[in-house]
Amino acid sequence: MKNYIKEIYNEDEHDGFIFVLDENENLDISAFTYKKRSAPIEIHPELGYKYHVIMYRETVDGEFIEPDMFEAVIGDPYHYVGHLLTVGFFGTICKKTKNSTKYANTLYKDLLKIIKSQ
Repeated sequence: MKNYIKEIYNEDEHDGFIFVLDENENLDISAFTYKKRSAPIEIHPELGYKYHVIMYRETVDGEFIEPDMFEAVIGDPYHYVGHLLTVGFFGTICKKTKNSTKYANTLYKDLLKIIKSQ
């Protein structure tokens, strides 16, 4: 899984990626880049970047449970997301930058709207 995620998400080219189930229950992973580019917040070269993390679980009936959003320093985002997927979590991780908080908050609010509309 880690190598598959690396193929899709190049940390030097992209700012984040989304890992969700599509309408056919297949794993869909896609990378994205912010429209407003700014330098990622690096805590320490050996530790890694600070990321916005949005994650949730999805039941077999398609209901979302346990939504959460937080910030974390992630040294190996490929391993981190690979582990989340093995324990049944989906969501988004994206680099924290000077301009990224609004984007991450919008993603989380959109997820909450989807959950409320169920």
